[in-house]
Amino acid sequence: MYELNEVIGIDRRFQNSVNLSMDLNNQKKIDSYIPTRSAKSILNWYQKSVEQNTDNATILIGPYGKGKSHLLLVLSDQLRKREKPFLPVIVSGTYEDLNQAFLMGILDALKREDLSDLAPESYYSKAIDTIELWKKQYPMAYEIFLQEITAFGYQEKDYHKQLERLNEKVLRNFRKIYPKITNGSEFQPIVELETTKIYQEISRLLYEKYQYAGIFIVFDEFSKYIEGHQVETFARDMKIVQDMCELCNSSKNPQMHITFVAHKSIKEYGTALPKEMVHAFTGVEGRLKEVPFIVSSQNNYELIEHAL
Repeated sequence: MYELNEVIGIDRRFQNSVNLSMDLNNQKKIDSYIPTRSAKSILNWYQKSVEQNTDNATILIGPYGKGKSHLLLVLSDQLRKREKPFLPVIVSGTYEDLNQAFLMGILDALKREDLSDLAPESYYSKAIDTIELWKKQYPMAYEIFLQEITAFGYQEKDYHKQLERLNEKVLRNFRKIYPKITNGSEFQPIVELETTKIYQEISRLLYEKYQYAGIFIVFDEFSKYIEGHQVETFARDMKIVQDMCELCNSSKNPQMHITFVAHKSIKEYGTALPKEMVHAFTGVEGRLKEVPFIVSSQNNYELIEHAL
């Protein structure tokens, strides 16, 4: 007679948690997903939202540990593999400055998809401004710059003109030169610029140059961001969230979508959050469609069935 553990085993793929930022290209994690009925319904809803370009700003609400991140990992993979793909952007709430969080999210996404050279026009103007600054205030830095571009085959006047003409080859060269002059720092002017304008510009370039349908943004673990945020800067950050929601809701071609991942609605916090924070979120709330991730006992049995 067999022991139970001799005839029943657990598929180990289903025991690992998902990190959206790290697992977007992890096909094993994607293949290990168990699509319960509730999950299929939400996936279908998001697919329809993308196809019809409706409800572009959402908040996915469901309990901890029930598979929201894994669901969005699968959705992001589906959107990446469309004939006209979407660029998935994962935003982390670990930054003190939410503007920086959104901007670093798009930078990481471009790097992941080998699109780092897809710089918005503001990169070129920032490069020109930096060269002018070296010329006026830092003669040693400017001398190194001249030596580098001469080796590259350019004189300053021609180099300047090519940056004005948005020459990607010259911008790539400037990004290589910049660390040599600044003790290893990367040229990342994007972190100083306005979030919505950067996303608009990159979305346009993706659409026009690479035939992308648009951008799909996921703000992962939004609840943790809310719970750990400072009251003093919350209103400012909610203005950024509001602007991003409005940008997505008004997008046509290219499309932009954003979804926030939370374990409960802001209304459910009650007195756990200061009144100022609840009030600041009110302006955002009306721009977000709540998508409830309802998990029943039937879902649990479905998971057990596939994991054994």
